[in-house]
Amino acid sequence: VTASDAGRVEQYSLTGEPLRRLSGIESQSEGCVADDARGVLYVAEEERGIWRFAADAEASPSGTLIDTVGDNLAADVEGLTLVRGHLFASSQGNSRFAIYKDDEFVASFRIADGGYIDGAAGTDGIDANEALNLLVVHDSENKDGESSNYKYVRLSELFRG
Repeated sequence: VTASDAGRVEQYSLTGEPLRRLSGIESQSEGCVADDARGVLYVAEEERGIWRFAADAEASPSGTLIDTVGDNLAADVEGLTLVRGHLFASSQGNSRFAIYKDDEFVASFRIADGGYIDGAAGTDGIDANEALNLLVVHDSENKDGESSNYKYVRLSELFRG
């Protein structure tokens, strides 16, 4: 899947053959992630929210907006990742991370300052590795104006209880 600033999101085969153009997205999209188990593709549209599309290239190119900028998300909606059947989205506008299960919002969290390390703000990309028990987030706004870096969170801390 590739995207442009003008809302154009296209799906290609692994050999580079164009398969379809997704419809509904009107502005810049950022992150996307495929849920292979469910046959779903999620795309983050910065100013509007999170879209769900059927991943099958033969399916309708129309998507469903599962959540919009508002209570759970603040523009820019950026990175997406899947963890233990949950969709995580970085909400750059309020430096929070929204969590969804079966396309329903369940919680949000913030990575706060702690000790010698500042929290995460202005996050673009996120990814998770369950084998390493790790959520990795990009942090573009570091304390004392230093360059961007990454913050690491134990997944077990997010899923305890």
